[in-house]
Amino acid sequence: MTIGIAYNKKIFQENNLPEPTSWNDLWDPRLAGHVVIPDPSSISGRSLIIVASRLAGGSEATVEKGIEKIAQIKVNSYYSASAQVEALLTSGDAWAAPMVSGRAWGMIDRGIPLGFIWPKEKGIVGTTTVDIVVGTKYAKEANAYIDFTLDPLPQLGQAYEIPYGPTNKVLAPVIQAYPEMARKFVASPADLDKLYAPNWAVYYENHQKAIDLWNRQVVKR
Repeated sequence: MTIGIAYNKKIFQENNLPEPTSWNDLWDPRLAGHVVIPDPSSISGRSLIIVASRLAGGSEATVEKGIEKIAQIKVNSYYSASAQVEALLTSGDAWAAPMVSGRAWGMIDRGIPLGFIWPKEKGIVGTTTVDIVVGTKYAKEANAYIDFTLDPLPQLGQAYEIPYGPTNKVLAPVIQAYPEMARKFVASPADLDKLYAPNWAVYYENHQKAIDLWNRQVVKR
């Protein structure tokens, strides 16, 4: 899973707008009132805070820089669930939004005229985990389920149907053999160079601060 920018290609063309290439394009005055951004309750929102902080010369440790910069975006609205941004991008109320790659590519596969890019400053690496609850009575079954989800065939099905990228290295040559599929995921070492893996431990030391600043500077402005 990665986070980049999804945008409505049809609307960009109708308004003679260049397709986005940079995170900074979210601040483009021509998109004022048409950008939807995720709030910090989601991985996309937390990633945007890190992105904005880095654009402002900071890092995961300086969430105040990220919040201050995000507050300058002329937004349409904020979202906390993927279904919200999907609806807004489909209707055309939103023209661009930070978004999880799998959700964006799923929309594209359904025929919605979206584009998805990793900005030149790098997209963000996200992770999806499967965990076993401490003390569960069904540890054996839970482990069997995890083994199943990490098996090559289910992961290939997930990549094809959802589409979320596989983590099983056995599938690397399979994915690369299908360019239309490979462009949706981290399919090569070169793709990794286009992504930034945040130091989440540092960010989460500052997460509550980010929430407080978000509520004061972004939501209440």
